[in-house]
Amino acid sequence: MRDQFARETLTALQSGDHLELVYEEGKPWFWKVLVSDSVRPAEAPKLTQRPGMKRVQRKQTLDLSDPITSRVAEHNRAVELNSKDVKDEVSVVLAGLKKETPPPETNNQFASLSSN
Repeated sequence: MRDQFARETLTALQSGDHLELVYEEGKPWFWKVLVSDSVRPAEAPKLTQRPGMKRVQRKQTLDLSDPITSRVAEHNRAVELNSKDVKDEVSVVLAGLKKETPPPETNNQFASLSSN
């Protein structure tokens, strides 16, 4: 350091003195500056894993053009997203069904009621 005052201040802090920087004159607010006497750890602390957060879609922007067409477009997007979810869910359920289940025609519980 080139500044004599800065060197003297650092030397005083290293010897155990502290410095009070007044935030606002006449107010009780100040910063207390001192050199820590804590033992330095051998290595830096490791970052902890953040809890998993599910990412969602990008925030939608407002369409301020024609309100009717923008609502229709918004509705169509929602229907399209929901239909994809429903199709995926149905395919998972169908994949889980047993292959041995007979078709409905051969196992019709109402066959005796029908008039053939």
